[in-house]
Amino acid sequence: CYICFCKYGSFFTDWRCKQLKTKIMLKKTMMITLSLMLFACSNNDDTTENPTTPSAENEIFSFKGDDAIGTSYVPRLVKINQTNGTTTDLIQTTLGESIYGSVYNKATNEIIGIGNNDKLIKFNLTTNTYTSVSLNLTGDFGYEDLIIDNNNNLYAFKFDDAIGTSYIPRLVKINQANGTATDLIQTTLGESPYGFVFNKGTNEILGIGKNDKLLKFNLNTNTFSSVSLNLTGDFGYEDLIIDNNNNLYAFKFDDAIGTSYIPRLVSLNQTNGTATDLIQTTLGASVYGFVYNKGTNEIIAITTNDKLLKFNLTTNTYSSVNLSNTTDGYYENLVIN
Repeated sequence: CYICFCKYGSFFTDWRCKQLKTKIMLKKTMMITLSLMLFACSNNDDTTENPTTPSAENEIFSFKGDDAIGTSYVPRLVKINQTNGTTTDLIQTTLGESIYGSVYNKATNEIIGIGNNDKLIKFNLTTNTYTSVSLNLTGDFGYEDLIIDNNNNLYAFKFDDAIGTSYIPRLVKINQANGTATDLIQTTLGESPYGFVFNKGTNEILGIGKNDKLLKFNLNTNTFSSVSLNLTGDFGYEDLIIDNNNNLYAFKFDDAIGTSYIPRLVSLNQTNGTATDLIQTTLGASVYGFVYNKGTNEIIAITTNDKLLKFNLTTNTYSSVNLSNTTDGYYENLVIN
């Protein structure tokens, strides 16, 4: 070693001078890095200051009809409070017709339904407005319920009563912008299927045939198959419901129990059609408009005596709440976002 006068203002040995220079260089590097980080953060202020608020999920909507408004059926879109049954009006229509087959399109934040005048009706929940587009139907054609898949593609069952004397439904894909339909699966069924749900695990549309079969329409292969639901006597099924894990449920009714309509919630095996009873009700009313709330793990429906029913799949129990303002009005099917 040798002694030098370091530029940092003191006498140091050569190795000590080098050590000090290294420390100062590290400090400078750290200051430059910190300055760059602060500059980068300031440039990102425009994108991080006001983050997008996610839309609320698991809200329930319905179309409420009012026959008391003039002589026309005038449906309005309402949001239903699942705790107390009260409703909030969202969109008042000028339609003099019923709306059916309603589904929710997550990508556009729209509830989509079919009007009896063969129009596709789209209710925008962002703007609280609605628009419609013709479904271009002629002759003896019509549509059953709508179905929407995991990618927000829209499907329906189109029937033609003019083909001989049989009712021949076919599965079609509907263009949501212009209402045109593309045929996908032509069936040989002489009946109307109903109760459609989409199984995202198998990419199938499931429905019930009136000959007591579970129908499965495969969107990968554009084919369909069926399995018997093993029903006998006075039993039958209402709509299907599917949960977030693709488990399938239905409401099974038995008109032979006394003189009352007694529905029960069952779980359906999609392979062999067998049913497992889950919740036996004491309701003497029909249940319709089923949706699944993944937030509460409940199946929610409406009864014909104006109650909102909640079937808890965790506890296998059910509860109900009265729906408000049902004088001269009634509810169509439920929709959940």
